Amino acid sequence: MLPDSSLAKSGQINVAKFADTAIKELVQVLVKEGARMPFLKAKLAGGAQMFQFASGGI
Repeated sequence: MLPDSSLAKSGQINVAKFADTAIKELVQVLVKEGARMPFLKAKLAGGAQMFQFASGGI
C-alpha cells in the first residue's frame, strides 16, 4: 500500500493501492455490509521507507 494517490501515474487508479483512497473505500464497504460507524475503530501502523538507499554505497 502506498501512502497517497497523488503518486499514481495518469489514468485509472486502483483505489486499494493507496492509503488515502483504500481506507475510505473500506469504510464505505463495511457500512454497506451492515457495519455501524460509531462502532468502527482503526489501528494504523507506520510503514518503512522501502526504497531509501544509502548514498555512494553498493
